[in-house]
Amino acid sequence: MTGYDLTALPAYIDENAKNIVYECIQGLDMETLTVQPNVKDSMNLNKIVGAATLQAGGCGWSPTGTTTLEQRTISVTPYKVQEENCNEDFVNTFAQVLMGAGASDESIPYEKVYVDYKVLTVQNAISSKIWNEDVATGDFSGFLEIITNDVPAGNKIARNPASVLDDVDAIIALMGVCSIGTCLHMSVSNYMALMNEIRDKNWFHITSGDTQALKFTYPGTNIMVVGHVGMGSSDSLIMANKANLVVGTDLESDFSEAKYKFKEWEDVHRFQLKFRLGTQIAIPEEVFVAE
Repeated sequence: MTGYDLTALPAYIDENAKNIVYECIQGLDMETLTVQPNVKDSMNLNKIVGAATLQAGGCGWSPTGTTTLEQRTISVTPYKVQEENCNEDFVNTFAQVLMGAGASDESIPYEKVYVDYKVLTVQNAISSKIWNEDVATGDFSGFLEIITNDVPAGNKIARNPASVLDDVDAIIALMGVCSIGTCLHMSVSNYMALMNEIRDKNWFHITSGDTQALKFTYPGTNIMVVGHVGMGSSDSLIMANKANLVVGTDLESDFSEAKYKFKEWEDVHRFQLKFRLGTQIAIPEEVFVAE
């Protein structure tokens, strides 16, 4: 049976058992990505590409220009997280203080803390898959692999290891026009390095945004800079419109709604969270990367 690992806990002594602290976990940030719901297996993302061709005025009819309709397919993989716990395992640990009376106690100490924590760990795993999943060793291509395979070479520049700030300015210049909804995605370590550079250049009149959410608007632009824990050690800086980076699933609420139930005759508590997950970039030609 998998579940709580209590082997590292000493025997119970009197302590502040009503407080429990868990490690710092960011969770899943979907506000700067686009979630495509109702994907059971695969779905086509429809896109329209074209530009207006201006002609000389006057009489007559001479049509020019082309508007192209294209599709890219997003596929999802079903996942689940299951864990099983027995209250007897709490005996002789700090958690026994909150156990109910009787040998068949159906409650669980720290139930809300436990469920909230497990959901965050699942969301962290989802974030990692969104960015880093490799179809050769996993179930689908994450954003980083799609960028490697599909984003044109002309949309990529080499990183300057000495300055994240210079890289941000260079990728903005490469993109040219900044549109509403454009986001610059990077690892947490690169995000922190950018914050340090802004501080060292004495940009103290610039707000660093919500430090808990790891996002802020880059000064002088409408670009949202975001640090993603799921990008791990990736050194890439990725600029794209929010609508362009698509996360496929069945229901978005599946990422946060877990089941936690007591199985009476087996005397165990069971945690489960199930979801479908996949990624796709709708228009790779409109993604810009410093790597």
